[in-house]
Amino acid sequence: MNEYVDYRRVNHLVSLHNEIVSFCKLMEPKEEEMKERQDLVDRFTALAKSTFAEEGCQVDVFGSQATGLCLPTSDIDIAIQINEDSKADEKGTANTNNNGKKKKKKKKKDSDREEDKGGKEDVSDSKMVSKQQELEDMENWDKNTGSPLQRLAATLREQWLDDLSYLEVIENTRVPLVKFTH
Repeated sequence: MNEYVDYRRVNHLVSLHNEIVSFCKLMEPKEEEMKERQDLVDRFTALAKSTFAEEGCQVDVFGSQATGLCLPTSDIDIAIQINEDSKADEKGTANTNNNGKKKKKKKKKDSDREEDKGGKEDVSDSKMVSKQQELEDMENWDKNTGSPLQRLAATLREQWLDDLSYLEVIENTRVPLVKFTH
């Protein structure tokens, strides 16, 4: 049992220190909780690497989990970086010429612009195509777009179906993300 402490005789700063230390011990994750969190990170890393096997990727943990300052109920922040070199290889030679060097775009001169005929038709055609694409997107809102986030979400749904209670893909933000609860 705890001994009786007469707080009238103890320095108030020592009492505050003891309270803070006790609170920290209460709130810090236990060893088994940290092991479970690390196992989850390892499983997710393997899942991400299998999902992006063709491109190759790097998975990094950041935030409170990485610094060791997480609480037992804290989330785990994970960043996935897909290798850019493989994306360019998938597209073929779209940005390179036969020598493998980057193509340079030529700027149109004023005289070239005057020679273009049907410029207004090109603008209206592009508007028509974009409207048509927008309508198709609205009809197929629930289909997989093939974006890396959608691919990751589909893999999570397939392989962790029984473990997930929540999954959301948020693409239209500064930092797109897949948010899920395990």
